[in-house]
Amino acid sequence: MLAYTLPGYYSNRDAEKLKEKLTGKTFYNFMVEYGGVAGNNEIVIMSATPEYTQEEFTEFVIAYAFSELARA
Repeated sequence: MLAYTLPGYYSNRDAEKLKEKLTGKTFYNFMVEYGGVAGNNEIVIMSATPEYTQEEFTEFVIAYAFSELARA
């Protein structure tokens, strides 16, 4: 399983929004989980796609995030 943990901590509201926007996206079919303490959540983006390395996945997640920001 490939996984990338977003740096930082996110509110429950922001974490849920990110989960809604990312789940099932791209050919990686992103799976998103979050959890934490007192509303400070870490967010983990995962994929079960076995054809790629962890480094390729991490770079793609970051590039995808910036691409989506540019479209907003």
